[in-house]
Amino acid sequence: MSSTQLAVCTDTEINGLVIGAVLFPDLEVGECCIQEPHTVIFADHLTDRLFAMNLEKNVKPLNLSYAEVRENINSGTIVLGKLELPQYMKVPDSFIPEDQKRKRDEKVKRLQPILKNLEEFIVSPYGKGFIREAMKANGITFSRAHVYRELWDYFRTGCNKNVFLRKPGTGKTTDRNYSSKPGPNSGSGHVITPKDKANVIAALNKHYKKGGPSMYLDTVFQKCLDESYSDVFYNPETKRRSYARWDDDRLITEWQFMKIAREYRNRNKKKINKAKGLSSEVAKNEAPLEGTLHDYYDKGAGYYYQIDETPYDVELVCQYDPTRKKRIGKPTVYVVRDMSSRAFVGLYITLKTPSADTARAVIFNAFRNKQQFCKELGIEIGPDDWMQEGKCRNIGCDNAEMAAELSRCYSRDAHISVQFNQAGHSQDKGLVERAFRLLHDAVKGQLDGYSPNNIPPHIKRLLRSKALLNVNELYQILITYIIIYNNYSINEGISLSKEMYMDGVRQIPNQVWEWDRRNRAGYLKHVEDFELYESLLEVGSVTCLSTHIKLHGFKHQYRCDWTKNNGYQAKGGKSPVLPCRYMRHSMDFILIETPAGFMPATLITPLFKHVSIEEVEAEQEVIRKENNRLRAIHKAKQGETRALIEDLQDNARQEQEKISVHAANTQSIKTNREFHKEQEKKHDGAVHAKYLATKHGLVKVLNESSQQPQLDNKACEANESPRAKRIREKREKNRGKDNDS
Repeated sequence: MSSTQLAVCTDTEINGLVIGAVLFPDLEVGECCIQEPHTVIFADHLTDRLFAMNLEKNVKPLNLSYAEVRENINSGTIVLGKLELPQYMKVPDSFIPEDQKRKRDEKVKRLQPILKNLEEFIVSPYGKGFIREAMKANGITFSRAHVYRELWDYFRTGCNKNVFLRKPGTGKTTDRNYSSKPGPNSGSGHVITPKDKANVIAALNKHYKKGGPSMYLDTVFQKCLDESYSDVFYNPETKRRSYARWDDDRLITEWQFMKIAREYRNRNKKKINKAKGLSSEVAKNEAPLEGTLHDYYDKGAGYYYQIDETPYDVELVCQYDPTRKKRIGKPTVYVVRDMSSRAFVGLYITLKTPSADTARAVIFNAFRNKQQFCKELGIEIGPDDWMQEGKCRNIGCDNAEMAAELSRCYSRDAHISVQFNQAGHSQDKGLVERAFRLLHDAVKGQLDGYSPNNIPPHIKRLLRSKALLNVNELYQILITYIIIYNNYSINEGISLSKEMYMDGVRQIPNQVWEWDRRNRAGYLKHVEDFELYESLLEVGSVTCLSTHIKLHGFKHQYRCDWTKNNGYQAKGGKSPVLPCRYMRHSMDFILIETPAGFMPATLITPLFKHVSIEEVEAEQEVIRKENNRLRAIHKAKQGETRALIEDLQDNARQEQEKISVHAANTQSIKTNREFHKEQEKKHDGAVHAKYLATKHGLVKVLNESSQQPQLDNKACEANESPRAKRIREKREKNRGKDNDS
């Protein structure tokens, strides 16, 4: 095949495959002929040859069997995707400067000896001297490494000669032109096809019907769209994959997915429960309590933060052990959220117990610049990805020890008030309780080693042996999820004022945060009182709930001091119902009929302030459609988190050495955790030295602190339990006898 054909065939189908198509190995499904992502550079079914270039390693293209690759694609062990090339590689020749075209064509001409004889070059062990010819082409001698580098770049971009153009700026593209792939016409208003049912059942079998904890069905729906209704792209620069959804009219809807999933689950309930190793008992305490604290402290971004910690349900390995055999158990995750915007403002993952050090680290992460924080973890983010930074006014937590340490870790001139939620009043911290639910749902059923508490012991032992990722990689996953959540998630718990809604603010954390910074600066705007005339009021009724007063027939919520002080809003028992009076054209206040006379109740739903019932009812349908649209955007964007989980686990799986279930469970978790905490302390010391080195000239201390030891296999064996050590020595002894015989 000539170079001209290779250059123009990136969008032309050859015998069922596409030049430039990406082959992703799915090792979870089964073994296949490749271990890393490859791109197709030649395909011919007559000779049963398919040449594919490794997208992650600079090695000679593989000579594969065309029939075997097709068979792997059909069996699902290879997923077919597309290259995500920068925009400058897609520009037509008419828009390319002449000097750049000339240099590009010279480089392509230099590779002609190889490209004209591609089959001989790849099939022959030594390439028959084609590299030597390319080194001396055009009367100029180039090094062998230079020719190989250009050749691999050319192949890695799907034989696109524009790879030799000058790269403008960073080379990143903003307006990508994704081509479509044939798919079922199963969008809204279309009949579900047999192909749709097969796609849904395949996703359920892969992500829902499996041992241990599985994803929620709405997450399985998103995975189904990723795998069956999206184009998979590979970015050679970042070495990451991403998904681009097809058009809406070609997507199966969530309602259609749930209909198929419910029917399948009802038919196979026993098999699914058996595969999971779980009983049919509904998990207790899964849903967090509804919080009421935001009613009193929702005054603006930064006025009140909530902080809490919980053991995270993922078994991890030690990041200082290159073999990934050393288990360290579950980490503790600290989360800080802003009460007004519901944005995540702080994250800290550690193995330490609550102390002054952990308190300082949590608050430091919450207040500092997030771009610098992520950079220290090796994670690159944009300046506006995670914008929350700065000191808050108040901090609330429900851990007495943590509250004491928070109070001590800052001096009095910091002007930060620390408030302690009393035991038994967990409803006051419902915001961070929901945060942990969100962060757990982000990885449930996707991470190897995910191990919640409500599973049988034998399943826990199996999941510990599957531990794969370390603390730093868990940081990457949760930070990616948080950034996308803050920027795209629709949160109906956010209370929008009329002014916010009129300014185009939606119930998305970052939008509320930005509006608060511009307009409220920590305080709510004052709302003037007004008088209601009894003769104009309509008759209605309210229900006295523990958190608010609900007006029957409407979504308005009110607060009344009299009903709260006189026990009408006490928890437990049947909620009292009282008559009330209200004026349809002004719903900011209502009058509740009580034994002591009419008592006023104040509206606590800011979106409905100064708005008549007719206006609210007309706008509700608009709000519902807009929220559904924003939810769809958020779920599609979280495909980045799902793809990141797959990539990190694929990389970690290649690094991890094999370990048995018994060996994983006989390790001393306590000893492993102590080792990890020691390394964490050394790392913290290195960071401390880095901050002080410039000012005080502590270069020597900085150099010493930057050295981190690596754990070898002997150190792993030193932490074995006595019983595991005896078993290992016995096996080695028997193995030696077998070798002698």
